[in-house]
Amino acid sequence: MAGVHTHRHFFPFLHFYSGSGRLRWERHGDSIIVYQILRRPERMKLFLSPFPFDPDALRHALDRMRDFNRGGPGRVKWIPEEDALDVARLGLAVSFREDEYIFAREPVMKLEGSGFAKLRQELARARRAGEVTVRRSRPEDEEACVALAETWKARLEAAGIRVGGHRTKLTCLAEASRLAPPLLAGMVVEVDGILRGFAFSGRITGEVGCNYLSTTDANLRGLPYLLCHALMESLPDLAYFNDGNDAGRPGLREQKERFRPVRKLGIYGAVTR
Repeated sequence: MAGVHTHRHFFPFLHFYSGSGRLRWERHGDSIIVYQILRRPERMKLFLSPFPFDPDALRHALDRMRDFNRGGPGRVKWIPEEDALDVARLGLAVSFREDEYIFAREPVMKLEGSGFAKLRQELARARRAGEVTVRRSRPEDEEACVALAETWKARLEAAGIRVGGHRTKLTCLAEASRLAPPLLAGMVVEVDGILRGFAFSGRITGEVGCNYLSTTDANLRGLPYLLCHALMESLPDLAYFNDGNDAGRPGLREQKERFRPVRKLGIYGAVTR
C-alpha cells in the first residue's frame, strides 16, 4: 500500500532475515517502522525509513532510537531514493549506498531486438546443457538445494569473495513452504535429472515483484538466466521486478545488464549528526 519496492521491503526478506540482531516493527500513525536491535554492545538502528514516509514517524523513530542508545548516535540503514531528501531535511547525514536493478517483465518475455541478443544466447546455452527441466520447487528439494548452496558458498570463499546472506538463504529453503505464491514462488532447474539450481521470487506490491535469491551450479553457464526468466514468466500479473544489487561483482553486474534494466533504484543510508 505504501508503494515501496526495494529489495529490503520484500516481506520474505524481512521474515527470513538472519543478519546481525533482531528485527522489530511498530505502527506510528499510518506508517510502519522497522528497527534492528543489535547486541554487544546493545544498540538500535532504524532498519528502513518509515513507510509510507512521514516526518512525524521518523522523528518518533529517532527519539526511540536515541533513548535506546542512551543519547548515542543512530543510523537509518536502508532508505529508498524517493525518501532520501526528506530524511536529509530532518538533519541526518545521508549518503548513497547502492543501486538496485529494475527489470520490465514484458520486454524480457518477448526478448526482441539486438539489446536482448546476449540474453537469448545465454538462455539457449542453458537449454543445451542436457535434458533441462524447470519446475516449481517442492519441500523435498530442500536437501539438494542446501547442498548446492554450501558448494556455491565454498567456491566463492575459495576465490576470496565474501559471501553474505547465507544463513538467510538456508532459512528460506527450510521455511519457504510457509509462504504461498504470489508472495513467494520457488523454482528449481534439473539437468539430466540432477538439481542444478534454485531461485525464489514474489510480490512486493501489486505491480512490482522481487527476484529474491538465486543459486546455480557454476559449471553450467546460463542457468541463472533461465531461472530468472522462468520466475518472471510465472508471475504474469507483475509488470516489474526488483533484481537487487550487483554486490560490486563485475560478473553479476553483467548478468543483470543482460536483462536490460529499465531503471536503477538508488538506495541510501543515514546517520544522526
